[in-house]
Amino acid sequence: MDVLFSPNGGCEAQIVDRIHYSTGDIEGLLFMYQSEPIHNELILALANGRNVTLVLDRRQQWIANPRLDELIDAGAVCLFDKVEKSIRSQYLILYPNFAYAGSYLFCYTSEIRYAEILVEIYAEWDIMEKMHYDFLFHYDHSVPS
Repeated sequence: MDVLFSPNGGCEAQIVDRIHYSTGDIEGLLFMYQSEPIHNELILALANGRNVTLVLDRRQQWIANPRLDELIDAGAVCLFDKVEKSIRSQYLILYPNFAYAGSYLFCYTSEIRYAEILVEIYAEWDIMEKMHYDFLFHYDHSVPS
């Protein structure tokens, strides 16, 4: 396990690097989706045949987001949680070995302005399994854009 901080603590660069070098599918429960470097790496992951599935906070469906539209056009499954008032437990699972959780918002302002924390989890299968089941819980009551 490792802990990263922002602003300017390397959260975004670490996530981009891990997406690039991981080999499996990607699942994420996110409040928002705005980071250009993370977006570009997810587009590459899709081009390389990996599956990307994101569940976002329901309020994000009413905000114009060209990156999200591009991700969907590239083949990602992007849904909006229709039950929860707000997604606060954010995480990204990079199969088979990595997961990230914390207050980090996966956006530009988290990287340069906000004091955020991001915990990197490596090969902790029991923790990743719990995250996966929570992801499925949200996935099951989410709707497409």
